[in-house]
Amino acid sequence: MRIKSNTSSAGEQARSAEARRSARPEHGKSKWLTSAVVGALALGALALCGGSAYAAPVTPPGEEAGLNGAPPLPEGVYFINIFGTGGDYLLDDKRSNLSFNVPVIAWATPWQLNLLGFTGRFEVIAAAPEINNIGLVSLSAPGRDFTAMYNPLVLAGFAWDLGGGWGFSSFNGAYGPIDNELRGTSDIWVYNDRSWLGWSGKLGGGGYKDAGGIPFTFSAESVLGLTGNNLQTGQRFFPDYWNINLTAYATLGKWEVVVISFGTTDTEHFPYGAAQ
Repeated sequence: MRIKSNTSSAGEQARSAEARRSARPEHGKSKWLTSAVVGALALGALALCGGSAYAAPVTPPGEEAGLNGAPPLPEGVYFINIFGTGGDYLLDDKRSNLSFNVPVIAWATPWQLNLLGFTGRFEVIAAAPEINNIGLVSLSAPGRDFTAMYNPLVLAGFAWDLGGGWGFSSFNGAYGPIDNELRGTSDIWVYNDRSWLGWSGKLGGGGYKDAGGIPFTFSAESVLGLTGNNLQTGQRFFPDYWNINLTAYATLGKWEVVVISFGTTDTEHFPYGAAQ
């Protein structure tokens, strides 16, 4: 096992810069390839993910459905933005009164790890989520609109190229506490583990007009959250949770056909409120 730092040639740097300038990355090369339609479907469907009887996970179900975070990114710094809208699955999942915006910075470092013949790149991810509620009927602000920063997230880990189009990544980190209008329930630490397994390649034979088959990607993501007590009250408002996100998409000429599925389970099953 050894750790090394790569230095790219001038030609490699030029190709990397050109790839980052491209508005649409080559299929299978970027883990963040998705579409606005996928984001709208995955995040807008939050209303289907739960009811008001139980506490919801800190990580919204389906938040990253449509993404493939398994393969390593080329060295560089990337900006990703995730936006979602739908019903508040904690309080009223039949109203489209909840939206959130998640700006994300991902740093694919030059540091790589060679282990058992596989190469993994060390990557760091930071996010600063923002939540917007319109006419929210909440415990602390009935019928009031407001915008607030949600718990910031920092993750780090390795993304591995397993060969044959397969990739695997695992990131560990935490949501940090906040001291704003949401402090009554969300002033907490949450351990977070996110792991992806994905494959990108071509399906079918040479009969397809793009010789070699249909470009296809599949990814499965596991999100595990272990939630702490509120730092101000000592009470516990959110459960430990496990989210699953599944994504499959094929590229047909200028079109992408996407199928997504996601779900979550409350691993403690306690009613929403001051649960100990």
